Amino acid sequence: MEAFSRTWVIVLTANDILIYSLFISLSGGAYSIFFVFYFVAIIAACSLLGPAAGIIATSSALLFVGVACTITPAATVEWNRFLLRPIYLVVVGYILTAWSAAEVKFKRRLALLGGDFLDIEPAVWCRSHLRPIDETHHGIF
Repeated sequence: MEAFSRTWVIVLTANDILIYSLFISLSGGAYSIFFVFYFVAIIAACSLLGPAAGIIATSSALLFVGVACTITPAATVEWNRFLLRPIYLVVVGYILTAWSAAEVKFKRRLALLGGDFLDIEPAVWCRSHLRPIDETHHGIF
């Protein structure tokens, strides 16, 4: 049984992105330390909901960080940080989404093999399916 349903994960991830955006807008915009927490929400969306949710989380975080950084006073905006923050989000979001898509693809391939490959521990499988070295090469050594 899953700890949270898919709906709850969507609600919690969207809530996280909104709260982080509020913190960023209240604590200095592009200077805010809370920017890093967007990556946690993107990781949660990619790993728990799949690559499509990762793209949505990255896009919404990109939108909200742009809005949060532009509502700061113009005198405090540093253009290098203002431009680099969205680039960080796009790059890390793309990497995490590609990783999530690869995970989904590999799980589908394993499911095509049949059996319960996803539930078997690797150490148990190795002990039951691989012969020890001394049995394999008993005539050579």
